[in-house]
Amino acid sequence: MQEILSLLLIAIALSMDTFSVSLSLGTANIPIEKGIFLSIAVGIMHFIMPILGMLIGNIILKIIPFEHDFLVGIIFLTLAFKMIYDIFFEKEDTINLNYFGIFLFSISVSFDSFTTGIGLLVLTSNILLATFIFMITSFTFTIVGITLGKYVNQKIGKISSIIGVIILLIMALYLII
Repeated sequence: MQEILSLLLIAIALSMDTFSVSLSLGTANIPIEKGIFLSIAVGIMHFIMPILGMLIGNIILKIIPFEHDFLVGIIFLTLAFKMIYDIFFEKEDTINLNYFGIFLFSISVSFDSFTTGIGLLVLTSNILLATFIFMITSFTFTIVGITLGKYVNQKIGKISSIIGVIILLIMALYLII
Protein backbone atom coordinates (compact mmCIF):
# COMPACT_ATOMS: atom_id res chain seq x y z
CA MET A 1 0.00 0.00 0.00
CA GLN A 2 2.87 2.36 0.82
CA GLU A 3 4.36 1.67 -2.62
CA ILE A 4 1.08 2.59 -4.35
CA LEU A 5 0.77 5.75 -2.26
CA SER A 6 4.34 6.76 -3.15
CA LEU A 7 3.68 6.11 -6.85
CA LEU A 8 0.44 8.09 -6.70
CA LEU A 9 2.18 11.05 -5.05
CA ILE A 10 4.88 10.96 -7.71
CA ALA A 11 2.21 10.71 -10.42
CA ILE A 12 0.45 13.76 -8.97
CA ALA A 13 3.71 15.72 -8.89
CA LEU A 14 4.49 14.70 -12.48
CA SER A 15 1.00 15.72 -13.59
CA MET A 16 1.00 19.19 -12.05
CA ASP A 17 2.71 20.87 -14.99
CA THR A 18 0.21 19.20 -17.30
CA PHE A 19 -2.61 20.43 -15.10
CA SER A 20 -1.26 23.99 -15.11
CA VAL A 21 -0.90 24.14 -18.88
CA SER A 22 -4.27 22.45 -19.34
CA LEU A 23 -5.90 25.15 -17.23
CA SER A 24 -4.48 27.71 -19.63
CA LEU A 25 -5.66 25.72 -22.63
CA GLY A 26 -9.11 25.48 -21.09
CA THR A 27 -9.36 29.26 -20.94
CA ALA A 28 -8.88 29.28 -24.73
CA ASN A 29 -12.09 27.23 -25.07
CA ILE A 30 -10.59 24.41 -27.10
CA PRO A 31 -13.19 21.92 -28.38
CA ILE A 32 -13.89 19.03 -26.02
CA GLU A 33 -12.90 16.50 -28.69
CA LYS A 34 -9.42 18.01 -28.91
CA GLY A 35 -9.26 18.15 -25.12
CA ILE A 36 -10.01 14.44 -24.87
CA PHE A 37 -7.52 13.58 -27.61
CA LEU A 38 -4.88 15.75 -25.92
CA SER A 39 -5.54 14.06 -22.57
CA ILE A 40 -5.21 10.61 -24.13
CA ALA A 41 -1.92 11.61 -25.80
CA VAL A 42 -0.55 12.97 -22.51
CA GLY A 43 -1.59 9.80 -20.69
CA ILE A 44 0.09 7.58 -23.28
CA MET A 45 3.32 9.59 -23.08
CA HIS A 46 3.29 9.39 -19.27
CA PHE A 47 3.12 5.61 -19.75
CA ILE A 48 5.86 5.35 -22.39
CA MET A 49 8.38 7.94 -21.16
CA PRO A 50 9.18 6.36 -17.76
CA ILE A 51 9.80 3.02 -19.47
CA LEU A 52 12.19 4.69 -21.92
CA GLY A 53 13.86 6.51 -19.03
CA MET A 54 14.25 3.26 -17.13
CA LEU A 55 15.80 1.47 -20.11
CA ILE A 56 18.24 4.30 -20.86
CA GLY A 57 18.89 4.86 -17.14
CA ASN A 58 19.92 1.23 -16.68
CA ILE A 59 22.49 1.62 -19.44
CA ILE A 60 23.83 4.82 -17.86
CA LEU A 61 23.96 3.26 -14.37
CA LYS A 62 26.01 0.35 -15.72
CA ILE A 63 28.53 2.80 -17.17
CA ILE A 64 28.58 5.30 -14.27
CA PRO A 65 27.82 3.66 -10.91
CA PHE A 66 25.66 5.81 -8.61
CA GLU A 67 23.75 5.02 -5.46
CA HIS A 68 20.25 4.58 -6.91
CA ASP A 69 18.31 6.30 -4.09
CA PHE A 70 20.65 9.27 -4.21
CA LEU A 71 20.34 9.53 -8.01
CA VAL A 72 16.53 9.46 -7.88
CA GLY A 73 16.59 12.08 -5.12
CA ILE A 74 18.82 14.32 -7.26
CA ILE A 75 16.47 13.85 -10.24
CA PHE A 76 13.44 14.83 -8.12
CA LEU A 77 15.36 17.80 -6.72
CA THR A 78 16.28 18.90 -10.26
CA LEU A 79 12.66 18.59 -11.38
CA ALA A 80 11.52 20.64 -8.37
CA PHE A 81 14.01 23.41 -9.17
CA LYS A 82 12.94 23.37 -12.82
CA MET A 83 9.32 23.77 -11.72
CA ILE A 84 10.30 26.64 -9.41
CA TYR A 85 12.09 28.31 -12.33
CA ASP A 86 9.02 27.83 -14.53
CA ILE A 87 6.79 29.38 -11.86
CA PHE A 88 8.87 32.55 -11.57
CA PHE A 89 10.09 32.93 -15.17
CA GLU A 90 7.01 31.68 -16.94
CA LYS A 91 6.68 32.72 -20.54
CA GLU A 92 3.62 32.36 -22.68
CA ASP A 93 4.00 29.64 -25.27
CA THR A 94 1.67 29.33 -28.18
CA ILE A 95 0.47 25.81 -28.71
CA ASN A 96 -0.77 24.65 -32.08
CA LEU A 97 -3.34 21.94 -31.42
CA ASN A 98 -3.12 20.05 -34.68
CA TYR A 99 -2.04 16.39 -34.37
CA PHE A 100 1.65 17.24 -34.50
CA GLY A 101 1.16 20.03 -31.92
CA ILE A 102 -0.66 17.64 -29.62
CA PHE A 103 2.17 15.12 -30.01
CA LEU A 104 4.80 17.77 -29.17
CA PHE A 105 2.74 19.01 -26.23
CA SER A 106 2.34 15.51 -24.82
CA ILE A 107 6.08 14.84 -25.07
CA SER A 108 7.04 18.18 -23.52
CA VAL A 109 4.84 17.72 -20.44
CA SER A 110 5.96 14.08 -20.11
CA PHE A 111 9.71 14.61 -20.15
CA ASP A 112 9.75 14.72 -16.35
CA SER A 113 8.29 11.20 -16.45
CA PHE A 114 11.27 10.16 -18.59
CA THR A 115 13.73 11.40 -15.97
CA THR A 116 11.70 9.76 -13.21
CA GLY A 117 11.90 6.51 -15.16
CA ILE A 118 15.69 6.57 -14.79
CA GLY A 119 15.30 5.68 -11.11
CA LEU A 120 11.95 3.93 -11.27
CA LEU A 121 13.34 0.53 -10.28
CA VAL A 122 14.43 2.06 -6.96
CA LEU A 123 10.83 2.96 -6.23
CA THR A 124 9.09 -0.20 -7.42
CA SER A 125 9.66 -3.50 -9.12
CA ASN A 126 6.20 -3.29 -10.68
CA ILE A 127 6.96 -1.00 -13.60
CA LEU A 128 3.62 -1.58 -15.33
CA LEU A 129 1.71 -0.58 -12.20
CA ALA A 130 3.80 2.58 -11.87
CA THR A 131 3.41 3.61 -15.50
CA PHE A 132 -0.30 2.80 -15.43
CA ILE A 133 -0.72 5.07 -12.37
CA PHE A 134 1.29 7.79 -14.14
CA MET A 135 -0.87 7.41 -17.27
CA ILE A 136 -4.24 7.50 -15.52
CA THR A 137 -3.22 10.40 -13.27
CA SER A 138 -1.84 12.54 -16.09
CA PHE A 139 -4.88 11.81 -18.29
CA THR A 140 -7.19 12.80 -15.44
CA PHE A 141 -5.25 15.95 -14.55
CA THR A 142 -5.17 17.02 -18.21
CA ILE A 143 -8.88 16.60 -18.85
CA VAL A 144 -9.80 18.15 -15.48
CA GLY A 145 -7.42 21.06 -16.15
CA ILE A 146 -8.95 21.73 -19.55
CA THR A 147 -12.45 21.53 -18.11
CA LEU A 148 -11.71 23.71 -15.09
CA GLY A 149 -9.75 26.16 -17.22
CA LYS A 150 -13.03 27.27 -18.74
CA TYR A 151 -14.26 28.34 -15.31
CA VAL A 152 -11.26 29.04 -13.07
CA ASN A 153 -8.82 31.92 -12.84
CA GLN A 154 -5.34 31.20 -14.27
CA LYS A 155 -3.73 31.76 -10.85
CA ILE A 156 -4.76 28.27 -9.83
CA GLY A 157 -2.16 26.98 -12.30
CA LYS A 158 0.65 28.43 -10.21
CA ILE A 159 -0.80 26.97 -7.04
CA SER A 160 -0.85 23.50 -8.60
CA SER A 161 2.78 23.93 -9.70
CA ILE A 162 3.74 24.92 -6.16
CA ILE A 163 2.04 21.76 -4.83
CA GLY A 164 4.01 19.71 -7.36
CA VAL A 165 7.27 21.35 -6.23
CA ILE A 166 6.50 20.59 -2.58
CA ILE A 167 5.79 16.92 -3.33
CA LEU A 168 8.99 16.57 -5.37
CA LEU A 169 11.09 18.29 -2.68
CA ILE A 170 9.71 16.00 0.03
CA MET A 171 10.39 12.90 -2.07
CA ALA A 172 13.88 14.17 -3.00
CA LEU A 173 14.84 14.90 0.60
CA TYR A 174 13.48 11.53 1.71
CA LEU A 175 15.65 9.72 -0.86
CA ILE A 176 18.78 11.83 -0.39
CA ILE A 177 18.81 11.92 3.41
